[in-house]
Amino acid sequence: MCHPLSSVRSPLPDRGLLVRRLPLAVAAVCLFACGEDSEPPGACGSIPQQTLGLEEEVRLAPCFEDPEGEELKLTASSSDVEVATAAAQDSAISVKGVSPGSATIAVVATDPAGQTARQEFGVAVLGNRAPEVCDTPPRPPPLEVRETVLVVPCFEDPDGEELRLTASSSNTEVATVLVLAEAVRIKGVAPGSATVTVVAEDPGGLAASLDMEVTVVSSG
Repeated sequence: MCHPLSSVRSPLPDRGLLVRRLPLAVAAVCLFACGEDSEPPGACGSIPQQTLGLEEEVRLAPCFEDPEGEELKLTASSSDVEVATAAAQDSAISVKGVSPGSATIAVVATDPAGQTARQEFGVAVLGNRAPEVCDTPPRPPPLEVRETVLVVPCFEDPDGEELRLTASSSNTEVATVLVLAEAVRIKGVAPGSATVTVVAEDPGGLAASLDMEVTVVSSG
């Protein structure tokens, strides 16, 4: 434990400069010992602004690092809980849209010594609700090279708005995908595997997505 300078006492009589310097030397050692493990945590990334619909909830993983490798405790708060709420659980936080508007979410990481690091990001809550996946289609059967399959993904919009579909493949050298009205056509290109992602977006920019794993095998 470190003591203030006024508490340092020498049992020796005053014999000159050496004894008078002793309290300063002890203080210097004390400051070094007390401060060597006192580095605070730091943010190792940033969270982009989030756009949510009414009642929509998103789960995020903020990035913090502790120089001593100690476990950090997260807390999260919203500048306006009537617009969006925030809560922390383990190493993630959840943010939920409540009413139209904007708010700032603050995330604080605290180490066992009570030192903290902080991140902030904005949240915009729109006046409509996000689309939802109403059914996950079964995984497409293995495709042969040049074979195609038509999949009809199921999305619904709570506000009854028209949805626009887009689709992409994680590996177009294995499988390609094309949107046809309310369906997507998947075509095998070469043996391997790929993930096809289908996104349904409403006029306000809110979206829902689903992933389908596709396997392509050699023909014949």
